[in-house]
Amino acid sequence: MDPTDDVRYDRIEVRPLDRQFGVHPALSVPAGVSEIVFGQVNGTGATPFTYALFDAARVDGLSERLVAAATPHDCLVRGRSREGLGAVSPWLVQLRADSRLCRDLFTAGTAPWELWGREAYILMRSHDELATLVEHLRHFTKLRDSKGQWHFFRFQEPLVMRTIVMGLPDDARRSFLAPFQRMIVPDRSDILHVFDISFNGSAGQ
Repeated sequence: MDPTDDVRYDRIEVRPLDRQFGVHPALSVPAGVSEIVFGQVNGTGATPFTYALFDAARVDGLSERLVAAATPHDCLVRGRSREGLGAVSPWLVQLRADSRLCRDLFTAGTAPWELWGREAYILMRSHDELATLVEHLRHFTKLRDSKGQWHFFRFQEPLVMRTIVMGLPDDARRSFLAPFQRMIVPDRSDILHVFDISFNGSAGQ
């Protein structure tokens, strides 16, 4: 995958977590990945927050799980649309490094809460607060085609996000990625695709 002038790309092999029976303390992030997910970006400046953008269609009972986890979260769909579409919509969640939710993201298995390899989420690094990012991302949940028809834009899907970062025209890519310093996109092959974003010589905006 070729980088662009404002995106640096790394491909990181990951050994996902198992259920860690008898392991104390249990890991929340695989070895060698913690700094990518929760550390500084480009090794300088304040450490950005870490967010997970979930595809609720791929996670059973996501909204209930987020309430139980007591972590800041919000659905990108509002109002009456949320009542009907919340179960298949994107949800943005602020992650803590020591949380059970974070561990579930990197755990491979057959249980509904073991989410590694299911293409159910994307990780995002940003200095902005959750509410600010939700408002930004909501502008992109629907796009209008050349005939004036509106379509849902499922950027919560990992393959779509990789296309946004590397394949969109410059103006569109910069508009979408402006608040972010890093995108971390898992795939089914135990790989993290890591995109460090730098506009005008600085990470994000």
